[in-house]
Order: sequence, then C-alpha cells, then structure tokens
Amino acid sequence: MSANIEMIQRIAQGLGNLKEKVVFVGGSVAEIYADYPEVSDIRPTMDVDCVVDIQINTYLDYSKLEDKLRSLGFKNDTTPGAPICRKMYQGIIVDFMPVNPAILGFSNQWYGDGMENKNQTVLPDGNFIYIFPVEYYVATKFEALNSRGGNDIRGSHDWEDIVFIMNNRAALSDAIRHNNNPQLVEYLQEQFRILLQNNNIREIVYTSLPYHSEEENIDMIIQIMHEIITNNEQIKF
Repeated sequence: MSANIEMIQRIAQGLGNLKEKVVFVGGSVAEIYADYPEVSDIRPTMDVDCVVDIQINTYLDYSKLEDKLRSLGFKNDTTPGAPICRKMYQGIIVDFMPVNPAILGFSNQWYGDGMENKNQTVLPDGNFIYIFPVEYYVATKFEALNSRGGNDIRGSHDWEDIVFIMNNRAALSDAIRHNNNPQLVEYLQEQFRILLQNNNIREIVYTSLPYHSEEENIDMIIQIMHEIITNNEQIKF
C-alpha cells in the first residue's frame, strides 16, 4: 500500500461520519483512478486535499465546520504561511476547501459540479470515501495548473497528475465523451488543444512520466489527447 493511501485512510478514519460530507481531491487520490494502482508509479504527496460538501455560504458557516473538525482532533496549522484552510491530523497536513470561493478567497470552478457527481470508492481497509469522476478530477487539475501561472508546466505536480491519469486510466477519453456537461467537455478539449499546439509536447509529456517509460507511453498519451479533442476519433501514429 502506498504512503498516499495510508494517509487517506487515516484521515477518513479521523473524520468519522463527517467523511460523508467530504470529497477527497488532489494528488493523494490520483492512484485511485488507475486501472492497476498496485503496479502504477505515483508520486508521494505531502498532504491530503478535501472539498467539503456542506452548505457554506458565510465565514461563520466555515467556522462551525472548523469547530467540528477540532472536536475530531484536527488542529489548525499555525506554520507561518500556511493557508487558512489547512489542518493537521496525527502529523498529516489536510486542506479543507469549501466550494464557494467567497468564503476563503479561492476555490476551483469544477468543485461544485464535481461534488454533484461524486463517486464512492472503497479503500483497502474497508472504509469508503468520495472522489470526483475522473473527468472532473482532470478538470480540477487543469484549473489548478492554470491558476499557478507560468508558461513551462514541466515539473508541475498538477501536470504530473494529469499525465499519470492518461498513462494509467484507459477509459479517460470515453469518460469525457460520455459526460453530459458540455461546459466540462469543451473546457477539457480546449486545454488539451492548447497543449497539442506546443511544439515541445512530447518532451512536456515525457518529463512527467516514470523514469522507465518508453516512446510508446508518449505515443499513447498523445493519442488520448487527440481523441479527446476530436470526439474520440482514433488517431494512428
């Protein structure tokens, strides 16, 4: 079992019944989307990210959530520079983010729709958590990637997670094609279209693949990107 899954299990256990109101996002859950997680190469993450599925319209609402979290043993992270949403639980960093960006001054445009379509998944210890459908997960990663700015995405953890999904989730393009949210589909198509216009796209993909990857892995990922932007027409190389 990976260190990421061990962290998620501990946080899920600590949340108790509150986990039914939480959706796990971020790099720590990437391997859950893999077809064969036991043989996938995943980067270890330093924290766990969660979106809260609770009606939070004011900072007072968020303060009530914080009170509940503290009662469960989640403590405020007082490290200088730590974001306001950050908690510590048994040495694990956990960020709890509301859907409404007005509460903390930041969010992700795909959290709301992802929350409405959340999926339940069972962890190795038998406990369950909620995650976004894979296409919404990828959209949140693109949103995070774009929000950080910069033209060179090589070395970005968000891009690395997107590449991991394409390299380990065979049905990604099908999931996007069958999604009934046209805004989501168009958003993802545009993101991949922009990437494919980059003359260095093969290098950009390669730098986020495991060290033992071959040209075939790059070809497969480029093909997936083309399938997504062309409504899944097969592209041959």
